[in-house]
Amino acid sequence: TFKDLIEYAKANPGKVKVATVGKLTGDHLFLMQIEKLTGAKFTQVPYSGSGKAIPALLSGEVDAYFGSGSSFLRMRARHRQQGTL
Repeated sequence: TFKDLIEYAKANPGKVKVATVGKLTGDHLFLMQIEKLTGAKFTQVPYSGSGKAIPALLSGEVDAYFGSGSSFLRMRARHRQQGTL
């Protein structure tokens, strides 16, 4: 759960790697706000877009992705259309 993620990140500062779609983007600012509000500390891993960030999450390269839900929906639709999901 989100609560578990925050508790783990607080207990292990910097250990949780979070994908975003670049520095100072909405995703990154959201991550910074979460850190400020919760006291958790994450390691941001910026990608050049959700097309690279989501596969990084699915492969285990990063532990979480703070980004747009619509990116996941587009990817799911594409994979369903290709028959790969």
